[in-house]
Amino acid sequence: FWGNVLRYISYFFSVLLGTAYIAVKPLIELMKKPTTAVLVVGGLAGLFFFVSFTVQA
Repeated sequence: FWGNVLRYISYFFSVLLGTAYIAVKPLIELMKKPTTAVLVVGGLAGLFFFVSFTVQA
């Protein structure tokens, strides 16, 4: 039983890290050019403020 539980936890973290890698990889490619880096940082800041204001409302 505990072996299966540990396998599930390992699988969960593998999926979590894989998803994070797939999500961040395109952003890292965009950060190589200054123009797109400014747009990425501005977009992430805008997304952060949008989510924070929405949660506070």
